[in-house]
Amino acid sequence: MSVTDLEIIVGTYEEFLLGYKIIAKGNNKCRLVQSFADHSHRASVRSVSAKGRYLASGSADETITLYDMKSRKETGTLVQHHGTVNCLSFSPNGSHLLSGSEDGSIAVFRTGSWQVEKVFPKAHKGEAVTCISVHPSGKLALSVGTDATLRTWNLVKGRQAYATNLGKNRTGNGRGITSLLWSPDGSYYVIAIGTEVNVYDVATAGVIHTFQLKKKITCACFSQGTELVIGDEGGGLSFHSIPKKKQLRVIEAHENRVKCVTCSNIGEEKFLISASSGGEIKLWHYEDGDLRELCKTDSDCRITCLVVLLHTKSMENQPKIKKEKEVVLSDIDRTATSEKKSKSKRKNSEMSPESSKVSRNSLSLDVVCTRGQKWIVEEL
Repeated sequence: MSVTDLEIIVGTYEEFLLGYKIIAKGNNKCRLVQSFADHSHRASVRSVSAKGRYLASGSADETITLYDMKSRKETGTLVQHHGTVNCLSFSPNGSHLLSGSEDGSIAVFRTGSWQVEKVFPKAHKGEAVTCISVHPSGKLALSVGTDATLRTWNLVKGRQAYATNLGKNRTGNGRGITSLLWSPDGSYYVIAIGTEVNVYDVATAGVIHTFQLKKKITCACFSQGTELVIGDEGGGLSFHSIPKKKQLRVIEAHENRVKCVTCSNIGEEKFLISASSGGEIKLWHYEDGDLRELCKTDSDCRITCLVVLLHTKSMENQPKIKKEKEVVLSDIDRTATSEKKSKSKRKNSEMSPESSKVSRNSLSLDVVCTRGQKWIVEEL
């Protein structure tokens, strides 16, 4: 496997789900090329998660759209929630999908059949659910809501295990929590609040260290078992060692705030992917504390969420890439219409995939995914 097996997928305020493939150029150089653009949602995309062949996106339109990334088709829509779908998380083995909503509920779906196996209608006493993270074992999950409470869920028994009050004054009524994640081995979990990141030890359920930053934290991920990467509103990325309890380095990664950051390991090589609120996506190579930018692109949209797919051999049976002069849309207009037109007046249309990216102004696109049809991708 190589870095070209990665596909970066971002959700945007402009209602698009955008995919980017990494194309090798030779001499250890690469570039990001748009692989698809999908307009399934009727409001901003707020969350995205992927595992194996499946991809799910949640939106302010209260729906979850499902995709099979092996056949590269949209496979359906889940309408369980009655509020914005703020967070999505597949279980580590990909057997279930968990979703949290502004309506205060958490739902658990079985992957493949997409049947609802469990619903916690008032998971946070009716307050909005903002973050969900599943333990690497798949037996536990953490959630945070606007009630400023951290709740632990026993996924084996299907019930809440315990709750911890995080303090409303400190968390801004729960909205101040920007990241909630488990370490790769499940021995730590991390909560980012304002300008600080609290690291909890599972054995004691207590804070073992707090990393204090100068700027508000917007996102975080583990680059390895005990090392955190934190993005801030100033566009910076900082690296922190949990055992050493110190900051390792800081770089100015983006001009706008870092909206998302994630790490992907391919063999012994580590790659970081970061995205800014201004629409910039960057791919980095990370080795022994050295961070080197490999390539970047501008989505020309306001990015809200990001996930990275690793295309393994089990996903290689994908449709042939072919060039089409024209794509006829289905009865649901899946392209972007002019911003001057009302969404309620969208009509059927035809579009030639001539432009190379989605534009915030023109909102034209070069790749269209229509319901029940395979994605058509321009030849590179």
